[in-house]
Amino acid sequence: AAAALATAGLPVGMEAWANANTTAIDGRYLPATGASALAVCGFLSLAWVTYYQQGLVSRLIPVLYLSVAVYLRHRTVWVMILAGTVFLLPLDGKVFRRLVPAAVFTAAAVALFAFYGSAIHGLASTSQFSQSATDSQTWQWRLNGWTVLLFEDQNPLTVAIGKSMGNGFWRIDPVSYQFVGVAPHSEYVQEFLRVGVLGIFFLVSLTLKPLRRLWRLAKIDSAAVYPSSSAWVVVVLITLVYGISYGIEPHAYALLGIANAISLGLQAPQQGYIPEADG
Repeated sequence: AAAALATAGLPVGMEAWANANTTAIDGRYLPATGASALAVCGFLSLAWVTYYQQGLVSRLIPVLYLSVAVYLRHRTVWVMILAGTVFLLPLDGKVFRRLVPAAVFTAAAVALFAFYGSAIHGLASTSQFSQSATDSQTWQWRLNGWTVLLFEDQNPLTVAIGKSMGNGFWRIDPVSYQFVGVAPHSEYVQEFLRVGVLGIFFLVSLTLKPLRRLWRLAKIDSAAVYPSSSAWVVVVLITLVYGISYGIEPHAYALLGIANAISLGLQAPQQGYIPEADG
């Protein structure tokens, strides 16, 4: 738990010295990357509780992760959790049945904190949740930026292999008519600009092959992989969903690498050790 919270960015463990002055920005103590890490931990802990731990305290761990992830009010993370829930339903009924009460407790905890948030400094209130759910300005800003970056100043060569790493992300925002130089808030748009359609193809192929193999294994024996095959399928899928609106962080790519390693381990022939003959 400490490692997960430190990875998310909270002042926990060895990272405490670097994040000692953590403050809330618009009621959010963590950026979207931290909230997404907590959501991933929520699904992994659900599988862990389902197949390995049955205690009352252990059952509260997924609720803790998911509650914080939802409470941070990042809509992309909300979509991640919803997508993970939808994918889990046909994949692993045992983990899904564990998810249902966890989701109820999560909703109750978030509603309680939101209700009293206006009375406590630094906590998000119900009005802030309503604004997060209905505000479309940031999404429209992303769409405008993607349109400019994808369709302007392109030729067949840049579409195929991308532009140079030094090209940057300069563009004119069609609403403010000002130059914008920030990243495009999409892993796929960002990688398209760097490595083109061919690079995107190889990037996606790194996830589709292990995803297919782990999906098949989850339908046969989900507990064959720790904490479960279904959990790793969900982790890969929600990471891909997160990449639509944000860049995928190194720790998320590490999880995709682990999923690939598990897939390769399932593919490798099971051979016993044959000792060398003496002499």
